[in-house]
Amino acid sequence: MTISSAGGDDSQYRPWFRFVRRHTRWCPPALMRLGHHALWLTVPFMALVLAADLSGRPGWLTWVTAGAQLAWFGAILTDAGYHAARLCERCMGATPLDPQAAVERWKPALRLEHRSGVLIAVLAVNLTWTLAAVLPSLETVSEK
Repeated sequence: MTISSAGGDDSQYRPWFRFVRRHTRWCPPALMRLGHHALWLTVPFMALVLAADLSGRPGWLTWVTAGAQLAWFGAILTDAGYHAARLCERCMGATPLDPQAAVERWKPALRLEHRSGVLIAVLAVNLTWTLAAVLPSLETVSEK
């Protein structure tokens, strides 16, 4: 039986995965932190997109925006897939003493959050909007 650094039994895992798990102890806290702060990345990402649109989408800024969009997608998906599935200490500390009152207050937002497919729809709309904005500018560049 192999005991991992997290205190659990790793014997059910294959040897290569035990190796990766043992040598990437920094990864779960980093994913948790990224997921916890994912929504804060939305503000600078949207500011960058707005700056790119207002400047006429020069080539270098389009590439920077594309990289920021990939990072933002990764952060949002990490929030949905990793952070939301585990207990974050910061989120536990922010839990209200009367959770039912908070649920009643935020019921519409909670309904939207717990609908399957909303996150994928938001990301798909964002990607579609980006492609619709970038493709015409790429066509004008290729004509020159």
